[in-house]
Amino acid sequence: MHGKILDVGLLSMAGNFDKTLGKGPQKYAYELYTHLSQIAAESGICVDKLELGFASGDFLRKASFTMHSSVKNLRKYDVIHCPAPIMLNPFLARGPIVTTVHELVIVPEGHMLYSARKRSLYDKIHPREVIGSLIRRQMMSSDYLIAVSKQAKEEAIKLGYDGRRISVINIGVNGIFISKPIAHKKHGKKFVAGYIGALNARKNVKFAIEAFRAIKDPDMIFEIWGKKSGEYGNLAAMAAGDRRIRFMGFAPEDALVDIYDRFDVFLFPSVYESHSQSILEARARGLPVILNKSGNLSQENREHCIEARSPGHMAQLITDLRHNGISSRELKKEVDYARRFTWHRCALKTIEFYKKIAE
Repeated sequence: MHGKILDVGLLSMAGNFDKTLGKGPQKYAYELYTHLSQIAAESGICVDKLELGFASGDFLRKASFTMHSSVKNLRKYDVIHCPAPIMLNPFLARGPIVTTVHELVIVPEGHMLYSARKRSLYDKIHPREVIGSLIRRQMMSSDYLIAVSKQAKEEAIKLGYDGRRISVINIGVNGIFISKPIAHKKHGKKFVAGYIGALNARKNVKFAIEAFRAIKDPDMIFEIWGKKSGEYGNLAAMAAGDRRIRFMGFAPEDALVDIYDRFDVFLFPSVYESHSQSILEARARGLPVILNKSGNLSQENREHCIEARSPGHMAQLITDLRHNGISSRELKKEVDYARRFTWHRCALKTIEFYKKIAE
């Protein structure tokens, strides 16, 4: 490919390049396309954003995208890159097809996300199961994979994918998290613990609520930011009667830095994460992060974080941070580590991979 412009098509469903949705794959698609476009000319590539299908209704989006991508002529592209798995690889493609793997949620028997029950025929033909099966097949039939963490790569290999055809390229953190100075916080009367993310079972927010309820300090607040769906009803019932625990609703993208900067500690008790954007963002803003020690989290997630063995232990860790804070040395190590993960670096490594596989 020396001396030739490399034509790359980023292929995804309509709406999947919208970072305001607050979902990792959409942020990834938006940021990757934006940063690839900024350095495309100097890097010898031309990148097109290919949004296909209808933008409304989850099933309609997937079905219309699959139909459109199956018949669209993509032979002009040297590389087709799917920023997130799709249901079916396009038929009319000339170059290799690359799919980015964000998370596969492979958990051992006995894990809270593992279900050993026998599935009925209805379970097996449910649209969610059918779509999930098609997405796995598309990923496995892709020519190459980009994994956002070492854990995602290892899980793809467990499913039978050739590890030699997988490149680990970590996600980045938005530039505003790095460029905006971190204000020095004075030790005040109020102390705010925070969480930002989905309210589903996998995120295990109940672990943090149980921990916070064990703390009786009236001047401590726990702000939970996330769309009021999934496990919200159960979580609200758990928090009932404790005015210190506040459900704040969806966290808008343009307000994220200010929201993180309200916190004194970030709680993230998820039971599974391949490479969490929230953990990365919190560390980039200089927040101590407390994780669930038993969670299946990648090493990139765990680095420079504090790990709680139980809700009671998390309560002790929060209380200790409330009274003693975190050392400036540890804080600097945490911030420096998180700020290594930039979208510019992600784009550069992705271009290197494109050129390697297109040779």
